[in-house]
Amino acid sequence: MGVDRWPELRVLFAILAGGAPFQLERLRSRGLDVRRAQRPNLYLDTASYGRRALELCLATYNRRALVFGSDEPVIDSRLTLDAVRGFGQAVTETICGTNPRELLE
Repeated sequence: MGVDRWPELRVLFAILAGGAPFQLERLRSRGLDVRRAQRPNLYLDTASYGRRALELCLATYNRRALVFGSDEPVIDSRLTLDAVRGFGQAVTETICGTNPRELLE
């Protein structure tokens, strides 16, 4: 598996990795170790999601794993950005500033 072969590689999954937090319960029920999907070098972009999906991601991964992303110009990014901002300044700075910088270092 890729995480074992390249354990330090930073990976960004688009669109919350297809709803990764929703999938973790299914994977756990099949006996898989879901901690592998919660490694510190894995990131999820927030493209086109709103508050409810972001709340689940924050509860599952905390803000360390999220990176602001958009589907501009196809979909207006303001809805997702407003949802991110609704979690407060610290979360906004992490998702829109700190995490993208760390990912691209």
